[in-house]
Amino acid sequence: MGPRSSFALAAFLVVLGTTGAASAQQPSVDKKVCIAAAERGQELRDTNKMRDARSQFALCARKECPAAVAAECSKWVAEADAALATVKLDATDGQGKAVTGVKVIIDGAPWSDEVPVAPVSLDPGSHEIRFERAGSQPVVRTVSLAMGDRDRAVSAVFKTDGAAVIVPKEGERPEPRSGGSLAGPLIVGGVGVVALGAATAFWLMGNADLDDAKARCQNGCPDSDADSAKQKHLIGDIALGVGIVAIAAAAYMILTREKAPQPVLRFSAF
Repeated sequence: MGPRSSFALAAFLVVLGTTGAASAQQPSVDKKVCIAAAERGQELRDTNKMRDARSQFALCARKECPAAVAAECSKWVAEADAALATVKLDATDGQGKAVTGVKVIIDGAPWSDEVPVAPVSLDPGSHEIRFERAGSQPVVRTVSLAMGDRDRAVSAVFKTDGAAVIVPKEGERPEPRSGGSLAGPLIVGGVGVVALGAATAFWLMGNADLDDAKARCQNGCPDSDADSAKQKHLIGDIALGVGIVAIAAAAYMILTREKAPQPVLRFSAF
């Protein structure tokens, strides 16, 4: 005989034993209502609907119910409380300040017109929690709760411009977002590399001209023979300066380019 069958038999005996007393004086609570609540609560508990089960157990745990039924139901109320999961909800603006006027909808059903201060009790399993605020896009969070989870943090962040930060589902990786384009820094850096290459080439050509002049003029050459080498060295110096400036500018552009904002993920670990 299963637990619920045993309970049903015991409940029947309780009802039978109280029939005589009930005929003499109308009870304040129908004993059948107490027993029905106990049976219904067990059915709900077996399907992990702990909130509804607790409500039924609280009904049959009243002192007006038969003592045997009330004792069992009181124990089941405590067990349901332990099995329920709780979440702590909060809503803030872009500066982290709490905001008001935020409606909370859980699993498609309105829950409250303001974010509850106390933890919210939910059945184990997956739940969709929706935050709505006038002038803002809704923030939707999906959270998976294990039996007995306590104070899981679920947050909504509303930007000051009225747009909402949509927080990804728990365990879901946010899609990558690129920051500022690298095209500009790469082009400027490429110019710098080319300029350094040109500077090296002109310096080598200028040195070659000087070597040629020395080979032709053993006893010294007129200044005009060195003009070509000096001109190439000058061009090399200018190219060197351009290359250094360009590479420095590219590095600055990379370091100061706009970074992609990261989604706000604020929830406690399992």
